Amino acid sequence: MRGVFPSLLVLSLLAPRGAHAWCRTTTVTQTESTSCVTEGQPLRWPLRCVALTLNPQALPAGMTATQVRGLLGDAVGQWGAARCEGQPWSLSLSLGADAPVAAEYLATGANQNAVVFVSAWSARGLPPSALAITTLTFGATSGEIRDADVQINLTQPLTATTPTRGNDLPTILLHELGHAMQATRTAVPEAIFKGYEWVPGISSPGFDEGVAETFALLFEDPAVLHAHGGLDPEACARLLAITRRQRVGSLRATLAAVAFERAALADPTQDLDALQRAVLSRYHGVTHGPDAPPTWANTPFLATYPIYQQSYVLAALVSSQVHAALRARFGDRWYTPEGAAWLARALFAPGERVPWEQRIAEATGRPLDARDLLARLAV
Repeated sequence: MRGVFPSLLVLSLLAPRGAHAWCRTTTVTQTESTSCVTEGQPLRWPLRCVALTLNPQALPAGMTATQVRGLLGDAVGQWGAARCEGQPWSLSLSLGADAPVAAEYLATGANQNAVVFVSAWSARGLPPSALAITTLTFGATSGEIRDADVQINLTQPLTATTPTRGNDLPTILLHELGHAMQATRTAVPEAIFKGYEWVPGISSPGFDEGVAETFALLFEDPAVLHAHGGLDPEACARLLAITRRQRVGSLRATLAAVAFERAALADPTQDLDALQRAVLSRYHGVTHGPDAPPTWANTPFLATYPIYQQSYVLAALVSSQVHAALRARFGDRWYTPEGAAWLARALFAPGERVPWEQRIAEATGRPLDARDLLARLAV
């Protein structure tokens, strides 16, 4: 059986999860959006050691195979250093030798867990807005995972060093690892909302995106950039200045998108091109004439993830406040295993048995507000 899990990206803001990404996946297909499936066998790896294989035949523009392999190795290393209640987890990930492998499952013969960059993305029928697709092949009755392949979209701009020229691949990897950490350290086995929230069956998207983005903030820490990126203080200062400007621009763009969606849903019969021009004028301070080409229909969010984009505004607030609390508690070494263990206990383990607003308030010492975000953006 094949299961596909997409990861979406918009501008410099990062991925919404599928509605059941926080449920324990089993051999029974999810058919309802109101609860997690409890029937069937949970998916599992048959062996403790799992190796990934990079296909170096196609790579992001400007990146070498050595550089991409290093990024994958760093991501694998992050998982190798993970701890659950102070103990190492039972799965051992490694990065094997590069090989021209395909993202496919072979019914006969040996399979390799491939990491493949794909240029013919639309020709494969993959979602155009998806940054990456991970496909699992597993036994329909046993739940034994037999193959896992990652396809990464080369039609999306990717960069490892210059955030002004594309989506920052190391930050994306850390953000997604944050989702993975939350999912694996939530101690609630079934859905709590059961259709209550506006995205049925899911925990708060703003909270989920926020705790994931807390990990991405590693690359806004001068100590991390120096120790792990080899940047000197002057280069760190330049990069962080660029990042702050991008964050402010992205936040304005998200607020504009949310305002447009709310107004469009309130009156879908109005002139939506004129509505977009008015919204852009208000939030960006830029006047567009009536001949300017409309772009509001370019985003997949209106159709595939409606009423979701405000989650990224909440995520900016959540990540900034949680990051500040980590620094207050652990100092400059906030990204150590001790910090991760505190995150797991305070924010992840309770699931939605404790409302996310209460978890934030108890972990950070106050209800969610904008103070730490404004300080981080130097506004």
